[in-house]
Amino acid sequence: MLLVNTIGDETSRTWIALADSPVGLSTDIGGNWEFTISPFSRVTPATTAEDFNVRVLDTTGSYPGAETSSISGTGPDAIAIKTDGQVAEVEANGEGNIVIFVHSASTGDVELLMNEIDTFSGSGLLPDCADGCLVDVDGHFDYTIAIRE
Repeated sequence: MLLVNTIGDETSRTWIALADSPVGLSTDIGGNWEFTISPFSRVTPATTAEDFNVRVLDTTGSYPGAETSSISGTGPDAIAIKTDGQVAEVEANGEGNIVIFVHSASTGDVELLMNEIDTFSGSGLLPDCADGCLVDVDGHFDYTIAIRE
C-alpha cells in the first residue's frame, strides 16, 4: 500500500488497517521524515470526541465535543463519522485526484464516496454509519463533508 507519493514537504494523516500479524514500513525518502503511528479508537467504546485519534462528525449527539452537522479540513486526512443519515454532501476544492473512502465499523464495508479530478460539489451514499465510520480523505484539497438526514 502506498501511503504517500509527493514531491516536497508533506504533512498528512492516513488510515491503514493492520492485521494481527506483524507488518513492516518501507521508506524511500531523500530528506528528513517522521512517522507517528497511533491506534484508532473504535466508535463503540468512545464516550467523547476527544477519545478518538481523529476529528469526529457526529449527527446523533452521542459524542460531546464533536462537530454536529459538517466538518471541514485539508487532505490527506482521516475523520470519524457517526450518523443515521445516508447521504454525505461533499465540496472539495483542489487540483488533481480527489478520493474519499468510507469504512463502516459495524459491517466492515468500504465504500468509495467520491473519486473526482479538481473541484467537486455533490453527494454520495454512505454505508451504515450508525455504529461509526472512518472516512479516509486521499488527495491534496480542501473539503467539507455535511450529512443529510
